[in-house]
Amino acid sequence: MRIKSITKNIILNEGIEHIENLPIKEFLNAVKNLNKFRVTEKIDGVNIVFGMDENGKFYTSRESKGGKRFYKESEWGKQIWITGFRAAHKALEKIFPVIKRRNLMKPGDAIEAEILFGALPNTVPYGSKSNQIILLRVFEGNPDFDIIKKALENISITIELKNVPTTNDGKTIEYEDRKYKWKISSTPQVPKSLLDKVKSNNIIKQNIKKLEEYLNQPSGIGNLTNLMVISIPLNKKPEGIGSENWKIVKEKIKIKREQIEQVLQTFKLDIKNEMLNSLVRKVASKFGPSYEEGGWIEGLVFLDTNTGKQFKLVDKTIFTEMNKFSWKIREIISASGGKKLKSLMGRIQLRMAEIIGHPRLVSGFPKQYISKFGTTDEEIINNLSKSIQNLEKTKEELVKIINYGEKVANRILDWYIKNKSKLTKTITRNNQEIVVTYDDPNLNKKTLETFAEFFSYMKNIKNKIMSANTPQEIITLFMPNPSEEVSIQGNVMEKAIPINKKLWKKAIEKAKKTFKVYPSAYANGFAVREYKRMGGKWKNVD
Repeated sequence: MRIKSITKNIILNEGIEHIENLPIKEFLNAVKNLNKFRVTEKIDGVNIVFGMDENGKFYTSRESKGGKRFYKESEWGKQIWITGFRAAHKALEKIFPVIKRRNLMKPGDAIEAEILFGALPNTVPYGSKSNQIILLRVFEGNPDFDIIKKALENISITIELKNVPTTNDGKTIEYEDRKYKWKISSTPQVPKSLLDKVKSNNIIKQNIKKLEEYLNQPSGIGNLTNLMVISIPLNKKPEGIGSENWKIVKEKIKIKREQIEQVLQTFKLDIKNEMLNSLVRKVASKFGPSYEEGGWIEGLVFLDTNTGKQFKLVDKTIFTEMNKFSWKIREIISASGGKKLKSLMGRIQLRMAEIIGHPRLVSGFPKQYISKFGTTDEEIINNLSKSIQNLEKTKEELVKIINYGEKVANRILDWYIKNKSKLTKTITRNNQEIVVTYDDPNLNKKTLETFAEFFSYMKNIKNKIMSANTPQEIITLFMPNPSEEVSIQGNVMEKAIPINKKLWKKAIEKAKKTFKVYPSAYANGFAVREYKRMGGKWKNVD
């Protein structure tokens, strides 16, 4: 139980460390003992959780990302990017009777999975014949994951989805019924024989030897070796050294430590590069095109089954360049996180927030900002709305900026359609060229969908502004309610709010005590899970 708990905590709350970022002792131990790890392909899909709640009811969720539970496929919403989750929900719902009949899961149990929906879920290309639900690990409870995997793996399901949003021109969204094929799979595992090749790699062995020799070399600071310099704690004075001398020595150690870390990083990257050549760069995904056809993988995940510790080996050069290229046009239109305000969507939203007198509702930390205007939703909205002196003029200015945004987006879309065949990226991997172009049907589809979602959002928000009868109704459109879960794209108007406000408040208070920073992605996710654990329920609000 403890190992399972440790593993889950590392995976969900801390992420997986890149191999080159491991402390030097851990790095050396890992490279010299690869056979003790369970090594699997790093899948470039999207995360989903499915399980059985305390009442024995089936649900899916994005709880590992702080999301709520969905008991019906329709509860996910109708945005284009949501379609994969809707279809996966329906596929898992179809095999749930098998799970229940065989007692594979009990109330409170949940499994985390990765879904590959379509030929290009994100950046890495996959096959389009069948969508994949890839079982990853236990998320909650104590089900026997190996038995579940054995029972469900290779099961194929065909489902029909109603009212699937699609676009052909990037401007309009149409709805149609579609059938989707799904297959239950597990992450492909790297054979031990391949790991043995890394262990016997002469370049890696030579680099390890040189690295260990460097660590044992004198640092030039007393009797300290380079390893001692990077290992010695600086917050505690060693015995036998006076306070004044320790201050001088400590400064020398700080300077020397930086120099040593730079050298160590060079060694690490050289060893990593050889590992990539042996394990990653000559491999294609089990779920995608062959190596000869341009198939590739993002990297590998190494799991120590005894301790639950993990690290990943990722080909950052290829993945980062491919990722930047494939998202370049989409992020001009709409982006999230630090790139949001650089996108057209972000700039339009910021300008609208400036018009109503509250730019911080879009930039900075909006939840902290609104807390200055009251303690209840009603009080906050009333106080914020005082900045709108002339409702009709404000509405006119907001609609004007939306119309401007639509005009700019149309120009970008027209340019894109005319020039997409010229937008290409070529990366050389092991003397093999990987060529990606926006003329590719899958990348083009993803790009057009982003344009269509932009126009849909603009139309939706414009209609709500034009029909608003009070300043409060305008302010509500920009309110980042702390108790809401908004989609990862930031453009979706569908939200979920907790029904039990007292429980939600307790969950937030516990999150604030547990995490140094609140709100944050991890703290928000913790609060959602804590609220659910205490029996809290959600309701959707459009």
